[in-house]
Amino acid sequence: MCQDYQPTPVDEYLAYGFATMIGNDKCCKCYQLTWTSGAASGKSMVVQAVNSGATSGDVQTNDIIILTPGGGGGPNSAGCKSQYGSTW
Repeated sequence: MCQDYQPTPVDEYLAYGFATMIGNDKCCKCYQLTWTSGAASGKSMVVQAVNSGATSGDVQTNDIIILTPGGGGGPNSAGCKSQYGSTW
């Protein structure tokens, strides 16, 4: 699953990807995310919610977790360690 959900750049300002939605039933819907600060300020990503998750630690209801190969962040701290051989 991890490598198949790799974000796809469209141009320098837009990418497509996949996400997990926390604490709601929004699976299979698409959302446009726009960064408002930091290095990605002004850039957008359209994500399809392919999973829902539960709150855990710093992850709260309505948070969006962008799926990326390698994982290891968010509510699934194990990510894809076994697939990529990472100790991170």
